[in-house]
Amino acid sequence: MNQRSFNLPETWVVRDATFVRIWAAIFASTVATFLLLMTLSAAVFTQTHSPVFSNGIVLTQWVPAVLALPLIRSLASRYDGRSLLIAAEVGSALSLLVAMRLLNDLYPLLGILVVKGTFDNLSKVARPVAVKRLFTGATLDRAASYYNTAMLFGGGVGALAGALFLPRLSSQQVIALSIALHLISACSYATVAKARQPADQAGKSRAVNERADPDAQSALVYFIAAVALFQGYHNIARSVFAVDQLGMPASGIALLQAVTNIAYVVGALAAARIGVAGGRYRTIGPLSHCLALATLIPLIFITRPAFGVPMYAVFAFGFEAAYCVHMRFVLTSVPSASMPRIMANANAWALGLMLAVSLGGSYLVSEIGFAPVTLIVIVIAALVPLFARFRRAAFGNQAGFLEKEVG
Repeated sequence: MNQRSFNLPETWVVRDATFVRIWAAIFASTVATFLLLMTLSAAVFTQTHSPVFSNGIVLTQWVPAVLALPLIRSLASRYDGRSLLIAAEVGSALSLLVAMRLLNDLYPLLGILVVKGTFDNLSKVARPVAVKRLFTGATLDRAASYYNTAMLFGGGVGALAGALFLPRLSSQQVIALSIALHLISACSYATVAKARQPADQAGKSRAVNERADPDAQSALVYFIAAVALFQGYHNIARSVFAVDQLGMPASGIALLQAVTNIAYVVGALAAARIGVAGGRYRTIGPLSHCLALATLIPLIFITRPAFGVPMYAVFAFGFEAAYCVHMRFVLTSVPSASMPRIMANANAWALGLMLAVSLGGSYLVSEIGFAPVTLIVIVIAALVPLFARFRRAAFGNQAGFLEKEVG
């Protein structure tokens, strides 16, 4: 491939029909999920006045990544990403049809939402698998840089729509709207041509010909750490930092989350401009992690909203930029045949540890306070580069990497 093909203009992302359809599908699906979660969690809290049950609605989207790991990994390895994405969206729609009948039965409702969450997590694994097999070379790098922005925009729009629709629409109407969005997403995926590269069963035979960068192992460590530590910390801090540390009213939580969503989008777009190929990730990866880590330090000392809210936005920007850099390198450097299993495992580790950090950190905040918990997260995050270096060294031999991931 000539040099010119590696210098695609930024406008490529809005001209490539396949990318636009995938982006639109992810956007519609994410709007549906966030609209649903915000509305149902608020409705459950209104009925039960229990934060446990209200938070349980949200947890149904995370828990299946761990509990359903063998199923998700098996499906992702057996079928092509496009087919899985269509099935996941249709499955989400069907599960919400059942949920519509269970709005007055809390425990069965939580159960069917866990099923819906399983489809959501299957979709999250299938997306990078599909992107990996639909694009190559410079187009893969561009797609890997920008496809995740659909989820960020969708999350913001879905949360805003939930806030606007909550007093105006019933839960049944919100579910109906979410079903429609999931079906629109499925239709958008259906218009994407099947990948030229076969699914994993055929890919294994030639996987040994794909070059695996040993830096992908350290990237996986950084990716898991970003979700577990930084996202887990955010799940604690968005309320505690706003109310306890900055002394803001409860409405400050929504303000901080809105600022965070904007910072996420800016961070993702900034990360897309950072080159990670040609050995540059070996510097960019640890640097982005350390910069995100450094943004936590001021949060220990700031107590005024005028400084605290902008500084929290800096943290959100740094976290999202680092996450996107790590995810992009994983997507572009891991062999196609290994991608389903690796992404399923990475998501399970990341979300499982995030839950542990969120729940454990929330308990510790009530016992020792926000600042000590922030310091604990900083110390743990500071150890991540050492573990990443160890993982890279352990898998430094390319043959060994392929043997472990493909054989």
